[in-house]
Amino acid sequence: MSDDTAKEMAGTPPEGKKRGGARPGAGRKAERGETTVMRIPAAYKNAILALVEHLDATAEINRHYAPVESSPMFMRSLKGKAQVLTFRTSPIEAVSD
Repeated sequence: MSDDTAKEMAGTPPEGKKRGGARPGAGRKAERGETTVMRIPAAYKNAILALVEHLDATAEINRHYAPVESSPMFMRSLKGKAQVLTFRTSPIEAVSD
């Protein structure tokens, strides 16, 4: 039995033959720009998702728009305290040179 045949039977590809694995440029591109992975408490998951949704909804506001406030969201702190959370996005006035 040759070495290549033995490697194929063992589940490893022969030298020079590659299958699978990471490839440059492969994978879905991020829709919102560069991303990062972060560990957050599970209790805050819905609040983070609501923040991202609010930021997406207000991405186009400029100085011609009034501030936009999200709907109130009920949640509990990590210590179990009841809280109401809202997000507010305000346009920044243009700075003249």
